[in-house]
Amino acid sequence: MRGSPVNQMKYIFDASGIVQIGTSRHKEKDAARAAGARTAELIAKRTAITGISTHRAYFKRGVELMRFCRSVYKVRSFDKIQPEHVQGFLENKIRCDVSYRTFQQYAAALGKIETAINRTPNAEPVQWSASIKTARSVARDTLDKTIHPRAYERPDEITRQLTGDFQIVGALQHRAGLRVSEAAHIKSDQLKGVTEDPANGERVGRVAIKGKGGLVRVVLVPLDAYQRLEQRTAENGIFKIEPNQYRAALKEAAESCGQTYDRRSTHGLRWNFAQERMSTYSQAMSYEEALLRTSHDLGHKRPSITEHYLRR
Repeated sequence: MRGSPVNQMKYIFDASGIVQIGTSRHKEKDAARAAGARTAELIAKRTAITGISTHRAYFKRGVELMRFCRSVYKVRSFDKIQPEHVQGFLENKIRCDVSYRTFQQYAAALGKIETAINRTPNAEPVQWSASIKTARSVARDTLDKTIHPRAYERPDEITRQLTGDFQIVGALQHRAGLRVSEAAHIKSDQLKGVTEDPANGERVGRVAIKGKGGLVRVVLVPLDAYQRLEQRTAENGIFKIEPNQYRAALKEAAESCGQTYDRRSTHGLRWNFAQERMSTYSQAMSYEEALLRTSHDLGHKRPSITEHYLRR
């Protein structure tokens, strides 16, 4: 296998057929279980990469692995990377004191890349699983598993400081739980009219959002933000802002209110939404049902992810 780390990674993902953006991850897992996979490791080996963000993350970490192996072990081809090289790479991440969650993302990416290489025509097979498992054991005993709360103390103060289109995006994040990528690019055909929020009886707008892994959900947004979206999309069919400019404006707004932007960033407003929405739902239903509904509103496929957002 020849070429730069980037070109090799492109070839592996293309030739292996492991990237299937838009395919249902749940259907993939169900099919793997039906074929006899019982452990998370075996299920991962038999499923494709179905989400755009996952593809990007795994691609980036694969390139990082190859560059590390070239620098340290003088290995220049993915299918020449040995188990000890993979373990060395992961142990280096542990020495760099990455969070346990970040380490798990690296380990998952390398496991998927191992599968992709073994599906690539004419590539020499690799066996990295045991080394990944060993490094995971070390990480489990070594790295910090703490997930730091990221919700802002007074989010309303911050969003009031925003102006123009940035104020719309701030409202969509704080009051509807959108990711910045979802809120920064909305077309007129995503606007689905006005309704009543069953949780509190307020008049709200309905917006169809295609999130991670191609999951489509309809979110309820504040009526004033919805009406401004209607006005903005009436001009040319689209509402669009530059995410980096929004991040800069949000940081300035947070600091002007005496609140810390670092580590919270734009995602902090989603944490605020999750906590506020969970509180509203919990007044009329059980914890489990409230958690499921909040997870759906956030576009999470697993309620366990949403539980992280509820930490204060």
